[in-house]
Amino acid sequence: MFDLGNLNPAVRFYWDEETDEWVEFRVMADEDLRKLRKKCGRDKVEYRKVGKGAPQRFEYFEIDEDLLVEEINDFCIFNWRLLDTQGNEIPCTRENKNLLMGKEPRFAEWAAECLEQLRRDAELIKEKEEKN
Repeated sequence: MFDLGNLNPAVRFYWDEETDEWVEFRVMADEDLRKLRKKCGRDKVEYRKVGKGAPQRFEYFEIDEDLLVEEINDFCIFNWRLLDTQGNEIPCTRENKNLLMGKEPRFAEWAAECLEQLRRDAELIKEKEEKN
């Protein structure tokens, strides 16, 4: 069954069940990644001299890797309820998502494990459907 209104639902994982801290993740589909790559890149042109001949024009697509990573973090972390050391809720903003993913190794590793679990689960569902 497919919910056409929500083809990529987020799944909740608990960071700490005692304090009811959780994060909702979703895996990025191929189409979403292609859109982000276009958003984070631009066409570039360079002229380089090759050998003794006249300069040649080279066209390529350059991606801002830092921006791409920020966009992926923002997309994959859908929502959360996380607390700071004083017990206050941390707002689920793009800036905070990237701060935790970029500077808090425990969180980044845990998030990667959660996303990998989502990918494995999706693969198991796919295999089950192929058998039927």
